Formats: sequence, structure tokens, C-alpha cells
Amino acid sequence: MSNMIDGGPNNLLGTFLIVSYSVAYTTLTVVGDGVGKRASLQVDGNPFVSTDICAGGGECSYVQGKSAELLQQMRSGSQIVVQVSLGDGTMAGPFQQSLAGFEAQYRRAVEAQQRRR
Repeated sequence: MSNMIDGGPNNLLGTFLIVSYSVAYTTLTVVGDGVGKRASLQVDGNPFVSTDICAGGGECSYVQGKSAELLQQMRSGSQIVVQVSLGDGTMAGPFQQSLAGFEAQYRRAVEAQQRRR
């Protein structure tokens, strides 16, 4: 399951981030428009949680432990803030996104994964 966050109506560069959680692999990934070096995600007023595990295609993934921590915060949270440090020294974000509907979407994804087994 994933959600695209763009820079909004004042974003002339078309910068975006995609936050994706894999129920099958229990990992959270942030995909940026560019080559990511570091992704950071904050749920509500909790501290930012960062990862440096970034592939060349702009994907930055969290290890399962950090993914689980962020997932629990997201399931009960109201908003996320996401940013990615890019390879050219610039920053994508910070972008804010509501978590309204996230819990229901997560439950549907878990149910779908269980039916596949």
C-alpha cells in the first residue's frame, strides 16, 4: 500500500515522494523524485526516524524494526512529515500528509495478504 505526496499547488518543480508499506515484507519505503541518500519520516510530534538504506532509483527503505515502529505510530497517528536528502545536495520536502484512512487501508492490505497464503 502506498501514498503519493506532492509539493502542492505552489510546487513548480513537480517534486514528489511516495511512502509505501509492504505487508508481505513488513518494510516501509520512501521513494523520492531523484537519487535519495537519506529519508526521514515523522509521525505527529514523535522524533524523526531516518534511514540511509537507499538504492539508486530513489528508494530508501527502513529495516523491519524501524518499519514496525513507524507502522505502529502511523496506525494511531494523524499526520506524517516526510523528507529525503537527494544525491545532488538538495532536499525533497518536508511534505506533510494526513493519515486519515490509513488504518482501514492497512487492515484491507493485511486481509488481502492473508487470503493469498
